[in-house]
Amino acid sequence: MKCPSCGTENSDDARFCKSCAAPQTPAASGAVPPVPPPTAPWPPPPPQPPRHKQPHEDLVGLLSFAFFLLAVAVAFGLNANLIQDFGRWFQLMSSNHTVFVRPPEALIVASAWFFGVIGALEFVGASLRWSLRWTPMRALSRVLSGVGDLVFAVLLLGYADRAISGAFLLTVLVGVVAALLMIYVTLGIYWSSGRPTPGPSPAQPNLRP
Repeated sequence: MKCPSCGTENSDDARFCKSCAAPQTPAASGAVPPVPPPTAPWPPPPPQPPRHKQPHEDLVGLLSFAFFLLAVAVAFGLNANLIQDFGRWFQLMSSNHTVFVRPPEALIVASAWFFGVIGALEFVGASLRWSLRWTPMRALSRVLSGVGDLVFAVLLLGYADRAISGAFLLTVLVGVVAALLMIYVTLGIYWSSGRPTPGPSPAQPNLRP
């Protein structure tokens, strides 16, 4: 390699000229700099597996609809004039220009039985989901929904007997719903974050001679 300053011949790996101490660069001497080897491209991300429906998901949905129809049948069995009572209640709200109108007694009792049956059947749906080995959050949502329905049914029966007022019913109901939501979110965060799994137990030393 020839020095670009004084023309002295230097070795190819020399960094400075042995005569004038000028820096020797491959560009200055006409040498072609080495080309780094091409890097391998990043591997593509693995394809996401398609989401499959849970086993018996359609059957469980039909069973939930059957539970709803059973609760409606119980409500109509207790009050054959359920639709007329709804119409009378709507007329009272329209004439008084407010929604805070006490419904007819028969409508309150029928509604209490409706939510009571729905709440009891929610526990059946939760046990079914748990037995099918679905995610625990689905079973938990059914359990908490059943608790809320049963509490509302009890409050409606007390409201029908005039043991509690409508304002007290709404206050307790809002508090219960808030508590159930906090329980659901807290347990959901706990289960989604993963539970600590114990490590493997250390091997026992062999004490046999």
